[in-house]
Amino acid sequence: MVGQEHVATTLANAIKSGRLAQAYLFTGQRGVGKTSTARILAKSLNCVHGPTVSPCGRCNACKEIESSTSLDVLEIDGASNRGIDEIRTLRENVKFSPTQGKFKIYIIDEVHMLTEPAFNALLKTLEEPPEHVKFIFATTRSSKVPLTILSRCQRFDFRRIPMDKILAKLKQVIKKEKLKIKDDALFYVARASQGSLRDAESVLDQLASYSEKEINFEDVVSILGVYDQRVLFEFTQAIINKDAKELLTMVEREMNSGKGGDQFISSLVDYFRGLMMTRLSDDPARLINLPPESISQMAAQAGSFSVEEIIYIIDILTNAQLAVKRRVSARVALEMAVIKIARRDLLVSVDEVLGRLNELESKLKDDGRQSPEEAVAGEAAAGEEKAEKIKPKGLSLKKLSPDESSPLEVSLSQVRQYWRKLLDILAREKMSVATFLMKGKLVGVDGDVVNVGFLPELSFHRESLENKKNKKIIEENFSRILGRRVRVAFCTLEKSTEQPVPVKTQVQESEIPPIVQSTLDIFKGKIIRR
Repeated sequence: MVGQEHVATTLANAIKSGRLAQAYLFTGQRGVGKTSTARILAKSLNCVHGPTVSPCGRCNACKEIESSTSLDVLEIDGASNRGIDEIRTLRENVKFSPTQGKFKIYIIDEVHMLTEPAFNALLKTLEEPPEHVKFIFATTRSSKVPLTILSRCQRFDFRRIPMDKILAKLKQVIKKEKLKIKDDALFYVARASQGSLRDAESVLDQLASYSEKEINFEDVVSILGVYDQRVLFEFTQAIINKDAKELLTMVEREMNSGKGGDQFISSLVDYFRGLMMTRLSDDPARLINLPPESISQMAAQAGSFSVEEIIYIIDILTNAQLAVKRRVSARVALEMAVIKIARRDLLVSVDEVLGRLNELESKLKDDGRQSPEEAVAGEAAAGEEKAEKIKPKGLSLKKLSPDESSPLEVSLSQVRQYWRKLLDILAREKMSVATFLMKGKLVGVDGDVVNVGFLPELSFHRESLENKKNKKIIEENFSRILGRRVRVAFCTLEKSTEQPVPVKTQVQESEIPPIVQSTLDIFKGKIIRR
């Protein structure tokens, strides 16, 4: 039980103390030893010396379990025997006592594949199992097993097998089979298995058949289609140099190699993850499954990137992966990704942005200017003074003097007094509502109705504010501010009979508002005219 010591220890203690469960659930990724452990447990229970933590392996029971011919240990494939009929047959058979062992053991692999009726039938057996029956369920997807079944099982979670233990086991196999394989090739075999010992042994067996003499790294690359770390190192060096032409040349070369652009993108993502680990971890070797010399090379390259740059590059590459899954050409996705990465000069770190914003805030305070929020509210208040020159279409207004107002009425002066506060509150609650309302003109009050007008070209703003939800937000906040119920109505305005102000085609330097000019100075920006 390589790499599953926690499972072995618990099962051994249960056997020693005689506290055996009626059903066990082994869950974990493929190839980590779930079914093998089930067979070992079956030997421990049915060995002639059992139950024992050290089955002899020589008695008839042990030999039959090893060769899968035991009448008392039945292995069932849940994917092929997933129906209710198969489980009903199982329920009938559990009544019979074991032929020679102490227990009748049912090992159901991929148990999550059973149908719902089959699970219901199995549940009845688990609720009242015979003393001589043990169930061992194995699955890669425990989340698909019903809770009613899980609650009646003793669960064991199998971990991914660490690289060093896979390497040690492969070396034992190599010694036993008298194979010749170079260390770097063996390392990549273990790495490609991704924690599955069974996969690693399968790859090793395939390589042994492929290579007549010594298995080298080129054989591993050919069989597994993995990328040489030297290729990834050179590609990353071109990224460090921001050499778009060289990167595109490399993309062309890799696309012609026949391995596929999606696989190359995946390898790059994994490589930059390694760069991240070397930057942030005190022990990167524990987190990166690579030889020590490869980790040293990565550490040297990692110093050329900021953490923000690495995150940015990984984000670009993962977006390219998603594009390939959406059937975008892998070549196009990869080419666009490397061009963006090479032109990352415009990338600004979060700390730098915050620093510049703090600088802007300090400068505004020193100059005694209004904050951006005050400037927006001020613009809205200033617009009210122009409302007298604009006449609403078909709107009859009744201006109330202070002495005519009642608890349900508000005066125009009260509305103007609290208009800025209303915009400020709306900006915090829903910025779009505040922005649209700011463009309106306060044209009058009729009882408890505040009338706001919009010029014809602002019909979108008016229609957006007439939305029930948006209108409710305005009325509730304004009512709260004034301490009485207030409603709002929106109308379309006629333009003034005065000559319209000519539209300026250019903005002179002196006409740029001070707050905008300060922002341009700090962020080294410029105004782009359209």
